[in-house]
Amino acid sequence: PVRIFVFFIFTYVNNPQIISICTFSSLFLIFFCCPPFSFLRWASALERSLNATTLDPEGSGLLWSNVSRPMIGYGFQDTIVKSGVVLYSSLLHWNATMLLGNMARSVVDDDDGENNEMVALVKRMEKRAEQIRASTKSLLWNDTAGVFMASRGGKEEHVIDVWGNALAGALPGFLTASESKSIFVWFRERKTDLFYEGQIRETPSSTQHWESVWVNEKGVGEAAGATVQRYQNGGFWATPHHHVLPFLAIHDKE
Repeated sequence: PVRIFVFFIFTYVNNPQIISICTFSSLFLIFFCCPPFSFLRWASALERSLNATTLDPEGSGLLWSNVSRPMIGYGFQDTIVKSGVVLYSSLLHWNATMLLGNMARSVVDDDDGENNEMVALVKRMEKRAEQIRASTKSLLWNDTAGVFMASRGGKEEHVIDVWGNALAGALPGFLTASESKSIFVWFRERKTDLFYEGQIRETPSSTQHWESVWVNEKGVGEAAGATVQRYQNGGFWATPHHHVLPFLAIHDKE
């Protein structure tokens, strides 16, 4: 089953955002279900799937959606189109990179550092993870707002990705303590706008919304303004609670 899953991802999926989350899922599958020796069989295929994602042509290491042919990104988004370098999928890519590196490191530890192939994989993943982390902060962090923007280089670069910021805060080791606190304060100061009956919206308010929404099977619609406050363009959801609530609990368990 793992072989079929990885083969399908690498061969048939051409959306870089979906490849990233599928890789993330396959890493979890192998990490929890396979003993270390089995990981050796799949390490190369998993790294190839990471390499199959479309990265920023400027070399930042962040996941990139072509501005001339933007795609629906990942982030529990069924209809929202993002372009340029994107926050949410880059965070998933960072996490997948960390997982792959940690699994390779466990093999290295078991072999007392004698598996040169796994040692090299650990170093490659460490280098990639650090590049993603640094580029996310240099390209997407907004000093004035104290949070990350959803993207850069596309129509959505003025939008704050609420769920993406919570994910950044929930991923161990991605943020500094001051960055995590800054994002939490931003959430706390806007809680009446962000939350409704236990649900949370993905964009901060009606003043910020996604510019492009997939309206039919023929392509991307430009009438996104008509969808504001509905569905994923400002509607409230419980879907991201598995990382929103853990992040908030880091700072306020009440």
